[in-house]
Amino acid sequence: MFYLALECTPPKVIQVPYIPMLKESNIRKGFFEPEEYAALKNALPSYLKSIIAFAYDSGWRKGEILALKWERP
Repeated sequence: MFYLALECTPPKVIQVPYIPMLKESNIRKGFFEPEEYAALKNALPSYLKSIIAFAYDSGWRKGEILALKWERP
């Protein structure tokens, strides 16, 4: 954000402050390529396909999705 503000004409900031990066302790791993996702989805039973589609589209983790509470209207 600060670098973009510095590049404006006229610049919106005079200098960019140093902001140290925090360590990441829960780095996500195991990403699917589109072809891998399609093959997995096609191989799954129908009751799991919507869960996999939601996970792939949202980027949520398995535990986050399975912890959702479903309420009927």
